[in-house]
Amino acid sequence: LWLPLLMADAIEAAVILHDVARVGDVGLRMLVVSVAMGVFSYGSNLICAVIGQRYALDTREECYARIGELSVLQATRIGYGSLITRLTADIDTCANLLYSLVQLLVEPTVLVVGGIAMMWLIAPRLGMTFVGFVVAQLVVMTTFVRRTAPGFLEVRCRTDALNARLQSSFLNFRLTKATNTQRRERDLVGADNLALFEAGFAVQRKIALFNPLVMLIMNLAVACVLMLAGAQVQAGSLHVARVLSAVSYSEQVLLSIAAVGHIYRVMTET
Repeated sequence: LWLPLLMADAIEAAVILHDVARVGDVGLRMLVVSVAMGVFSYGSNLICAVIGQRYALDTREECYARIGELSVLQATRIGYGSLITRLTADIDTCANLLYSLVQLLVEPTVLVVGGIAMMWLIAPRLGMTFVGFVVAQLVVMTTFVRRTAPGFLEVRCRTDALNARLQSSFLNFRLTKATNTQRRERDLVGADNLALFEAGFAVQRKIALFNPLVMLIMNLAVACVLMLAGAQVQAGSLHVARVLSAVSYSEQVLLSIAAVGHIYRVMTET
């Protein structure tokens, strides 16, 4: 949150005041802040990775122990393919979700709240206008999550069906060779594989619209900020360097909301 203001101070010192000494001082502060961001980012990523992988390890061991307590009838009713998916792909997805929650949920929230507050302090009119784009971004994100949730559930069901079909085919491999029914098994696996492809493609087709909509809203927000800021600069109520800070804050806020949307998408997949 401090870097855009430092950038504005550097531009003001270099372009308007022609103060080389001040430019060097501001540049040194930006360098210190950037190095500190890199160090803390590395530490944060390492801690989040350890948390996520440790969670996957403990959860997989606990789930395997619980599955061992099931009766044969219960395991058959659930489906061996479903159990395999729960122990592998689903636990990995939950670990990635925990990683994303720990790493991304706090930082984007701080950037969203802090960015809007800084824009409000720099130029209240710009801040009020920008809140409308934030609301539009939130509406797009919420609609996206609600529309894709049933699709992810369908993908899970199709994955379970394919895993069960493959397991059955491998267990009966000798019988299939003896009875010469490889073509029938191949057709059944192909049908389940095609169903998984269709379900996954339907979800990905909806996901493909999300990033372009996010970029469209962000570009419209930047254009609107520049238009309003240009009028204020001509009126003398806003400095040119502060306009660049406002643009940087607007991009930070909207990209942070998109990061939160990614977290909700991962939650929808689980």
